[in-house]
Amino acid sequence: MYSTCESSCDTWNIKERGASNEDEGLRCLGKLDINWIYNYCKQKIVIQAETEFNCTKDKNNEFRALALYRNRNGVSTSSAAVATETQVSTPDDKLKETRKEKSDKLEKVVLPTNESSESLLRIRHTCAHVMAMAVQKLFPDAKVTIGPWIENGFYYDFDMEPLTDKELKRIKKEMDRIIGRNLPLIREEVSRDEAQRRITALNEPYKLEILDSIKEDPITIYHIGNEWWDLCAGPHVEYTGKINRKAVELESIAGAYWRGDEKKPMLQRIYGTAWESEDQLKAYLHFKEEAKRRDHRRLGQVLDLFSIQNDAGGGFSVLASKGCYCEALYRYELSGSLHGLFRVRGFTQDDAHIFCLEDQIKDEIRGVLDLTEELLLQFGFSKYEVNLSTRPEKSVGDDDIWVKATSALRDALDDKGWSYQIDDGGGAFYGPKIDLKIEDALGRKWQCSTIQVDFNLPQRFDITYVDSNSEKKRPIMIHRAVLGSLERFFGVLIEHYAGDFPLWLSPVQAHVLPVTDTQLDYCKEVTNKLKANGIRSELCHGERLPKLIRNSEMLKIPLMAVVGAKEIETGTVTAINSAWKEACASTTPSTVVIAKGNYMAGPVKFQGPCKAPVSVRVEGILQASAEPEKLKSQDGWVVFRNIDGLTVSGGGTFDGQGSIAWSKNDCAKTGKCNSLPINIRFIGLTNSHIQDITSLNSKLFHINVLNCKNVTLQHVIMTAPGKSLNTDGIHIGRSSNINITGAEIKTGDDCVSLGDGSQQINIEKVKCGPGHGISIGSLGRYHDEQPVTGVTVRNCTISNTSNGVRVKTWPASPNGMASYLHFEDIIMENVKTSPILIDQEYCPNGQCQAKIPSKVKISNVSFKNIRGTSADPVVVKLACSKGIPCQNVQISDIHLTYIGKNGVATSVCTNVKPTMTGQIFPPACAKTAALR
Repeated sequence: MYSTCESSCDTWNIKERGASNEDEGLRCLGKLDINWIYNYCKQKIVIQAETEFNCTKDKNNEFRALALYRNRNGVSTSSAAVATETQVSTPDDKLKETRKEKSDKLEKVVLPTNESSESLLRIRHTCAHVMAMAVQKLFPDAKVTIGPWIENGFYYDFDMEPLTDKELKRIKKEMDRIIGRNLPLIREEVSRDEAQRRITALNEPYKLEILDSIKEDPITIYHIGNEWWDLCAGPHVEYTGKINRKAVELESIAGAYWRGDEKKPMLQRIYGTAWESEDQLKAYLHFKEEAKRRDHRRLGQVLDLFSIQNDAGGGFSVLASKGCYCEALYRYELSGSLHGLFRVRGFTQDDAHIFCLEDQIKDEIRGVLDLTEELLLQFGFSKYEVNLSTRPEKSVGDDDIWVKATSALRDALDDKGWSYQIDDGGGAFYGPKIDLKIEDALGRKWQCSTIQVDFNLPQRFDITYVDSNSEKKRPIMIHRAVLGSLERFFGVLIEHYAGDFPLWLSPVQAHVLPVTDTQLDYCKEVTNKLKANGIRSELCHGERLPKLIRNSEMLKIPLMAVVGAKEIETGTVTAINSAWKEACASTTPSTVVIAKGNYMAGPVKFQGPCKAPVSVRVEGILQASAEPEKLKSQDGWVVFRNIDGLTVSGGGTFDGQGSIAWSKNDCAKTGKCNSLPINIRFIGLTNSHIQDITSLNSKLFHINVLNCKNVTLQHVIMTAPGKSLNTDGIHIGRSSNINITGAEIKTGDDCVSLGDGSQQINIEKVKCGPGHGISIGSLGRYHDEQPVTGVTVRNCTISNTSNGVRVKTWPASPNGMASYLHFEDIIMENVKTSPILIDQEYCPNGQCQAKIPSKVKISNVSFKNIRGTSADPVVVKLACSKGIPCQNVQISDIHLTYIGKNGVATSVCTNVKPTMTGQIFPPACAKTAALR
């Protein structure tokens, strides 16, 4: 795995340590406060510790708490928290997303059992017969034996040549044909002699032996059509067509001795599973896949948790040095029944015995129940099945004490508030008991805790006490095992967590990983600090850093601390940039994770091209410096550049902390509207997807899409106060095939703005407000602007904004074009100025030659089904250029109500003759200036 790994496993007794100021994003700890780290890193790691463990900036090394596995914790430097998850790094991660999608769909499927569904039992029994029929059709020399239903399906044993997986597929196809023929299942009763005659005629020797073992008469036979029959008592479905072919699967082939006797012939056993629906089969197969992934026998070896000592005879487990040792009990188990830690020959049990008076039984039982619940909850088990087992037929002790003890158990359970079932007669001969089965992550139930009242042992050992009347009395003994067999419980725990233990439980909590051997001495110092504070840690070195990280991922280490030299001129190399470099260079799809937590970050550059698709999953909060001077405006704060197949997601936040910057960026006074950094820039992206992220308080635009193609922005949120200047939500320029859907934008400028070169843009289901609405333009301010064409805005809601939907161009502009612009199915709520607006006289702050007409040609524009309210009586204003009037403008089904007090709703049209259809209120172009 790696060359050197120095381990500290001195203690399992980790005390809880208080964490201060858990909401603090990045914190200089003074001295390295490992106590704080321990508690805080349960959810996130945000620490900065320098050489000498003080707050002065070290020029050589930095300590970065890095957690890669399962996104439990963050990566931390002075600027960010990230992790890389290359899909080839761990086998578990390869199918993680697929498995999650399956789980989301399949976890709702409740699988029936043979006991809960008679129809399922009939299906499985009939499947066994159909399979036997199919086998004998394909292999006429095969001899049949028995074929029952079992817990999850069925099997049938055959005396035949060994089968292969290829032949298993042939058998399944033949079964499908039989099922598809919808043959009837016919029950027939015959005499024993007739049954013997028929079996002999078929030359089925095993059936003759089975017939001899049947004591009842008459003999029942089930036929499938008139083609095949078997000795059988039933039950079965009425027709083979009652079986869903897509809900049946043949699983495996095994060898089985006839009658379980190794001296008798070895048979071929075919196992199959059958369900009532295809969804049930998929859920069952998913369950099997998960169970296999969680198998503690595999994980125990991979994670070096325990070993089975076959040299000692098998069935003897040894926990790794990370664990503990206790005196063991021994019990001989047949070798064939041994199963990892679940069934062993040597085991440890957390037995205890409580001696009490009869009237103390309830309180003592309640105390044990509380202890059991507390322990199991700590280990992550919160669902139980509880059984109260009562007096069996053969027992010791008189009736009175049995009644008192059983009542005490019942009262304790009632007092606890737990639901339970009565197992009538299921108690031991020496007393009633409570059994508790825990439910794991897959819904499997495991016998765990036992609380047993024992009348026998006090009597056998003649144990007495002297009561207050100086009389000798016999005490009651309560035997309790909270976890039961520790080995078995450990196996359950491994499978419950799939080996990915919570931080407090993980045998090794942290790996310290140097970037190079130059940092080795410092890493030793950090590791010793961790050990001294009870953090189970290891220093791992001798390999390249990516391999050390992959090894730690495979071992499911919760925390990784990467120690490396400063690598760039500024003295800081963020973990984000390091992770991105590794991910972008990978030849297989990779994920960069910015985990939960608050992280200060300077400019972050995600530079492509990359060798394979990369995902950036932002789960935490990235915070920019509040001082605008500390960020370069020309590139923006967080920039993704020249990447194909990028995905950005995770539900995290990019906090631009723009409040100071806004006060310094009053365009009307300074004229410097673009001197601040954009929050997030996507430049030169292709075939990419941005979803479920939030941009907060950007200093300038929230999101800028430039020179991109085939990009979707889905469920993105942008939030800034209405007073924030130039904080456009999404600004698009020189990009094509951009889809914005489901965005929520509250800002101080345009919710969405389109610059020149925007082509084939689709904007839908956007909630806008406050802000300036959705805008095409401004256009025509610069030379060599590219046309805007193919824009659709639909199904949007615009509330409490200064504008609604608008197209705006500058006067005195160079030649330009904007065409095929469509606005439809839009709700306006309290829009301050003209909800529908074409403004070719756009001249903010008087910075234009207003008397010279715009040369931007606007054509093929439609406004359809736009409804709502306006605070401006001019609800529709089409102010087109007198130099190049607007062409082919359509207005249809408009209903906009003026909610002010000065006048009535109206519309104004200049240099345009729109086509009007449907119901329009107010009447379009009530005031029209002639084309000039």
